[in-house]
Amino acid sequence: MKFNVGVFFGGKSCEHEISCITASQVLKAIDRNTFNAIPVYISKNNEFYIGDQLEDINNYKDLNKLISNCQKVDLIKSNNKVLLVQSKRGIFNKKQIVLDVALIAAHGVGVEDGSLQGIFEFYDLPYTSSKVLPSAIGQDKVIQKIIWNHLNIPTVPGYSLDYYDFIRNYIDYKEKNLSLGYPLILKPSNLGSSIGIQIVNDESEFEEKVIEAAKYDYKILVEKFIKNFKELNCSVNGYSDEIEASVIEEVNKEEKEILDFDAKYLSGNKNSKIDNLKNSGMASVNRKIPAEIDEELSELIKKYSIDAYRFIDASGVVRIDYIYDLDSKKIYLNEMNNIPGSLAFYLWKENGIEFDKLITIMIENAIEAHRLKSLKTSTFETNILANYKERGGK
Repeated sequence: MKFNVGVFFGGKSCEHEISCITASQVLKAIDRNTFNAIPVYISKNNEFYIGDQLEDINNYKDLNKLISNCQKVDLIKSNNKVLLVQSKRGIFNKKQIVLDVALIAAHGVGVEDGSLQGIFEFYDLPYTSSKVLPSAIGQDKVIQKIIWNHLNIPTVPGYSLDYYDFIRNYIDYKEKNLSLGYPLILKPSNLGSSIGIQIVNDESEFEEKVIEAAKYDYKILVEKFIKNFKELNCSVNGYSDEIEASVIEEVNKEEKEILDFDAKYLSGNKNSKIDNLKNSGMASVNRKIPAEIDEELSELIKKYSIDAYRFIDASGVVRIDYIYDLDSKKIYLNEMNNIPGSLAFYLWKENGIEFDKLITIMIENAIEAHRLKSLKTSTFETNILANYKERGGK
């Protein structure tokens, strides 16, 4: 008997389109002999759609047309089963799909950050990512920085800037900036895919760049910008005591100061359609696997990655990004990505895990985690309401 796997992606997020690429890669790779894969597209209005049209990435060039050729559905629970049901004028019709597990291929605020996870927790549906709290942590760069510092994992010197406080009390941040030294890098705390990131070269640019970054998030991470560095990434996957770190990759910035949105997602597709999905999205980035670093640094990164993953109680596949300062020879944990682009499948080949196997492991771990959770007591039987009498009033 095959498991029905709902592949959820899209949503009201700045990373909507990147999510569609990740989902398409998953749908191409998933073992169809073991799983019935049901793509569930979440529109930019946060409505659920299903349909055969969702299987072809080329259909996403016109989202309005795509939606018009799909069926709008609702997620409900009935007779202890989670269902996708088509609705018309609020009345559920007979066509329905039972879901056994949700595979989350969504990125960004409103989906990846615990929002979707909370829905699946509410419906008691197994899902392939971290739970609500670690998912929220994985989206918030400022909170992450506090946690990594608590674990004695080094991070780039910096501070958190509240935009509304900034416009009331500028001098405080001016002194902090002088202490860090220019140039600085500004990061919207809850964004991904390098969206909204600003480089500040001197004090005269700071206010303008803060305003630009604040278009995406009122909370901004301000850090010392390290010019001469390597970007090194490591993926982690596992459950309970069986947690494994992938090989380390070195990302080629292509002569840019940072690996921005274009370099991440467009550089590999400028002259071709997104037909070869394995070479799209984050998989298209120019990288060295394994990274050209010594064994001691590689093992340290893997240790930091597993420690961070375990401490926040993460699950599913994550990617943890590092900055290696080539001048000081120091390694800094930059950020954790709770649901990385392309699910970081390209980092697991060196471990002997192909993309289809990685997906299977994620699904099996989600089901096992849900089974163990179901063994815990979740209700408390009491007859307090039988003898309850409302007091007060007339």
